[in-house]
Amino acid sequence: MPPKSSIPVPGLAQRLDSIEAAINTSEGDLHRRMRHLRSKLEVLDEEMDVAVTNYEMWKDDREELATEINNCEHKLAKSFAAGDLTGITDVEQYRERLINDQRIARDEASSALHELGQVARSQQKCRQVIAELDAAAMALTKAVQASSTIIDVDDVERSSMQAENGWAMSKSIEWYQDMSNAMW
Repeated sequence: MPPKSSIPVPGLAQRLDSIEAAINTSEGDLHRRMRHLRSKLEVLDEEMDVAVTNYEMWKDDREELATEINNCEHKLAKSFAAGDLTGITDVEQYRERLINDQRIARDEASSALHELGQVARSQQKCRQVIAELDAAAMALTKAVQASSTIIDVDDVERSSMQAENGWAMSKSIEWYQDMSNAMW
């Protein structure tokens, strides 16, 4: 039986080279995606600030209008109680406009709250994908480190270990590509 180091493994070098090239390509793509997602998350954070501001503004408007409506109703009640009917029509019309404005403010606050929820869900999804991409990058880095730390073993063992690491790296790459396709 020939020594282990003389057993040839056909095509292994080319396979390892193609795996290394795929890793380098995937690693670059992974980092580009992460930069893109992080900038998207920054935009979502800004949108969240705007949505919160809009919601608070409409909520405050609604509360102010409710106070003003109460004041009008108080004036009307006082006028009726005193028997003073002058200006009642104007106050009632003003009250009706306030009630309409309050409805609009309520609808706008509801819309802003809905927008807040959508932005929050987008932020959550973006953060989740970034975390998964970070994990994929870490796995890819570990696979690369593992393949480069194979030292002082004969050629067949080295080829075998590199093939196993190559398989693990190719699985990491497949996972990353599946993740990228699912994301977009």
